Amino acid sequence: MNILQINGSARSQAGNSTRLANELVGRLVAGQPAARVVVRDLARDPAPAIDEAALGALFTPAERRSPDQAARVALS
Repeated sequence: MNILQINGSARSQAGNSTRLANELVGRLVAGQPAARVVVRDLARDPAPAIDEAALGALFTPAERRSPDQAARVALS
């Protein structure tokens, strides 16, 4: 099982939504110990804006992407 937890509270770990999400993910992992959890905190590390270069990277086949394009796609 893969779990993506996206936090967006400006209060970080003190935010009610973050605490609730942490509790929920904890319960899921307790039931599925092999689960892989990825946490993205958009308040602490905002996602970059999707611009023309990012769209171009997404529409370029993986084997033809430049290193910069590959890095942009890795963020999505």
